[in-house]
Amino acid sequence: MLNSAIKVSVNWFTPANIPGIIFLTVLANQISMTLGAALPGLILPKNPSEDQIKNLVFVEAIVISVPLALLILFYR
Repeated sequence: MLNSAIKVSVNWFTPANIPGIIFLTVLANQISMTLGAALPGLILPKNPSEDQIKNLVFVEAIVISVPLALLILFYR
């Protein structure tokens, strides 16, 4: 997963743009991992009920499914 930023930038972009693209992809990866670890703890109350946890998982599944559907539809 961490190697994908380098492979994408080398294959898709010119040598002048490679460092910037690697920086942006690694930064996006780090931000998404941080938000994925921190947001559930901030959204849920101190002692969540089972229904609240199920709702959070359902919302996360929807948020993840939208980009996946777009990727499947528009990938060439």
